[in-house]
Amino acid sequence: MRRRRNIDSTIPHVRDQHVDSSNTALKTWGRMTAMTQEEIVAGARTVAQGLEALRVEHGGLLQGLQAQDAPAARDKASLLSKIIEMIDLGLGEAQVMQALTNHLQMVEAEKQKLRTQVKRLCQENAWLRDELAGTQQKLQASEQASGVVKDSSTSLRSVHVGHLCFSDGASLGRLLYTTSHCCAQSPERFSELHPMQVLLAKR
Repeated sequence: MRRRRNIDSTIPHVRDQHVDSSNTALKTWGRMTAMTQEEIVAGARTVAQGLEALRVEHGGLLQGLQAQDAPAARDKASLLSKIIEMIDLGLGEAQVMQALTNHLQMVEAEKQKLRTQVKRLCQENAWLRDELAGTQQKLQASEQASGVVKDSSTSLRSVHVGHLCFSDGASLGRLLYTTSHCCAQSPERFSELHPMQVLLAKR
């Protein structure tokens, strides 16, 4: 019973420690998610520099322990070798993160360049549409003006022909009289007449 009471009394303490660790993890995750990309990259670069310095330091210690033959030195050398492997793994991950960041920056720069090109093409397309609309309006106005000119030309031609017919009425009468008189007096001169006179004489 006494042992069970001791176990029961330690359970709330363990539970409190678990809750505290969970809260700490959540706070850490919240700070990480709130970091910007530049802050993450700068932090990774700083960590990589620290790991590189730590690797150099542990490498020097490992060389000193490997020169010793004591069992304790061999155990420490084995532990340092594992630590150096973990440091190398961290450095590799930092390098991968840096390479990925550089790639993402290049992709973002290319996307920005494409956005600028698309914006410029849209502006040029809008300008070409405006120019096409203006050209179509000018073409329609020109066609309308051409139609008006044709109608005016036809009307003027009709008026001119009528005026000529009216003004040449006396000449036409004289031509008919001359032709008839000539044919009546000298039928042999009929072939010497103008074709128009011949046509009128036949009438």
